[in-house]
Amino acid sequence: MSSKEQKLKIFYDGLCIICRTEIKAYEKWDKQGKLELVDISHPQFSAEAEGLETKLVQKYLHIKMPDGRILTGVDSFIAVWKTLDIFKLLTKVAENSIGRKFFDLGYHVFVIARPYLPRRKTCDSHACDLK
Repeated sequence: MSSKEQKLKIFYDGLCIICRTEIKAYEKWDKQGKLELVDISHPQFSAEAEGLETKLVQKYLHIKMPDGRILTGVDSFIAVWKTLDIFKLLTKVAENSIGRKFFDLGYHVFVIARPYLPRRKTCDSHACDLK
């Protein structure tokens, strides 16, 4: 898997402590180089250049599948877990209609709380405008 087109592209907020911690774990598990990680807090990141909406990519986890499809929120996590072949039980629960409701609720709560969580550094860019 050498070409970027074949990789699952994850758009994450590198200033978010929780988000960055999760991405670091994915990096460790990605032994085959299946992921391409894009920090949306980087000054040169352009959501529009990736075909994404700035406000939405700042608010929700986005991934671009190798076939070009964009997934957000819980669907993103499921795709990452399947790509890395991790969290098989969580994946099954998240794909179950009842379990999915709990995952969606939990993610919704996180999205609301995230702007108030500690950040890696003080920011003065568009990446801090999560509210």
